[in-house]
Amino acid sequence: MGAEKIFTLIIHSLLAILGTAARQLQQKDKQAMKLVFLLSGCFIAAFTGIMVFFLAAALNLDSNLAYAAAGISGWIGPQALDGIASIIKRITGISTNDVDGQ
Repeated sequence: MGAEKIFTLIIHSLLAILGTAARQLQQKDKQAMKLVFLLSGCFIAAFTGIMVFFLAAALNLDSNLAYAAAGISGWIGPQALDGIASIIKRITGISTNDVDGQ
């Protein structure tokens, strides 16, 4: 992976982190303002941003659309990962039972 792709990956992660930070700052719940929740939300958002980066690259999306998707995925949080997992399961034909080992 070249330097340009690494830079783009970092930008996607940072946009996702900004999305989750904005969402947590917007919430009225005091628990959302605790540092541990902010840090865990940022970690999940960074991971989500990386996944959005790879999906956007695979789909040859316009870079502006890919950046917007990364920020939105950070705002959505873990639900974005659930949505991505559902799409992958549908495409690959993997059922939840296959993943859970049942």
